[in-house]
Order: sequence, then C-alpha cells, then structure tokens
Amino acid sequence: MHAIVFICVSVWHIISLSLRGNQLIVVFMSEVKEFISTVFDVYCREYENVFRVFEPWAKYKHVPESKRGDEFRLSIHECNQVVKFQSVYKGGSDGVLTWVEFPIRYNEDKNKQDDTIHVDGIIVDRNRKAIYFIEAKRLTKKQGFDYVANDIKRIMQQGKNHDLTRRLKAEDEFNGYTFYCLILADFWREHNTIGKTYKEELKGDAKLNWADKVLPYIQNKVNEETSGMTQPELVSQDIQHIDMGDKALNYHLAYALFELPDFK
Repeated sequence: MHAIVFICVSVWHIISLSLRGNQLIVVFMSEVKEFISTVFDVYCREYENVFRVFEPWAKYKHVPESKRGDEFRLSIHECNQVVKFQSVYKGGSDGVLTWVEFPIRYNEDKNKQDDTIHVDGIIVDRNRKAIYFIEAKRLTKKQGFDYVANDIKRIMQQGKNHDLTRRLKAEDEFNGYTFYCLILADFWREHNTIGKTYKEELKGDAKLNWADKVLPYIQNKVNEETSGMTQPELVSQDIQHIDMGDKALNYHLAYALFELPDFK
C-alpha cells in the first residue's frame, strides 16, 4: 500500500519529456529548480541546433580603424531568449500559459493616471503552481549588470500589481502559487567591453564569472536599492558555452532564478 502511494506521489510530481540531442529522456521533476535546470539544458541545445544551420546575427562589413573590434559586437536580440525558453518550458509540461511583453499597471500618485511596466515574458505553470516573471539581457557592457538589477527591483516594487487573480479567470484556483523572477542572459566573450575582471579563465574555455562575481554584484545592487523589502532568494543558476560547430565565437547563455517571497 505504501509503495503504491509513493509511486502515485512521484508521478503526481510531473513527468516531463525533454529532448537532448536525438534522445528522448523521461525526467521526474519534484522541484521547480530541477525542472528549470532541465529546461535550461534543452534551451541551450536548441540554440546549438539553430546555429549549426543558421547565423541569425548580422556582421559589420566595415570597422573604422579608430574603433576596437570588441566594440562592434555580434548581437542576437534578447526577445529570442524569452520566446525560446518559454517554448521549451511549455513543451515539457502541461497546464502552462506563456506571454511576452506582459503589462502591469501601477499607481504611485492617485492624482495621476496609472503607469505601466512591461515584463519581457511570463510563464504560468498551473501544475506546479509557479509563476515566472522573465527578464532577458545581452551582457555586452558592465552596465548590463545594473540593468538586470534594475529589472529585478522593478518587479519587486511593481510586480505585485500583476492582477493575475482576475486575469486567470479562476479565483478559486489561484491559491498557493510561488512567484519567481527568472533572469536570462547571453554573453559573447570576444565581443564585449566588460573587462577581464568579470571573466573567468578556465582551461581555454573562458566565460563570464556568472556565479561568483556577476550574480553577487547584482544581488548587492538590488539589496542597496530595495532596503526594507524582503529580498529575493537565489534558487538556481547556470551558464553554458554554446557549441557553434566550426564557429569559435565563445557564445554563452546564462540564467538565474530568484524566488519572490512577498508575492501572492
């Protein structure tokens, strides 16, 4: 009897199907962070599959001698990060709603008209009772870290006006959800002006020191600018080098998942 209950509970924690290379893998997910980590792996492989047959970036045909080459970076618009991550997430789970440029109205002065912020994307997972506010960035300058911190601060301050109880049209269902801020980012090692301080030299595969330098910097910045508020908790993070086949361009994708404890 106990064995049957255990099996039922395990299955209830969602069976997700993900595609890695050419193999279909069944992944039992009991925690959001494990599922997000798996989605991120598949998301990175999806980028590699695209890059093997297609170059989505434009190249400069002329760079003035007065300019450094790294100032003329290759660039992929960050909207692709949002859409691709949402697509992979939705493909691995039922009961998922996604949207891009999600509007949130707020008012800090009752004598004036409401203002609106737009979150890059949102995922509502009705099975895991998880809601993710997604912000994506291209990290080509150190200021990009400040932009990420500002996005998190903006969600902390204005995101509580999400009005999702009404929007989901299921007030009786909207209980026990956990809210997250999901940061997505990309980074070209050879095409940036960040500086060596924010790079990590590892066996010829240099990459942005995401875990030990960038995320602590962002978290400290958020803490400074939102003092008095309950701070978001870093749940999981990763950065991966994206294989471009014969194109040695040192492109990386990264993510950081923060729980928003004050949200409901």
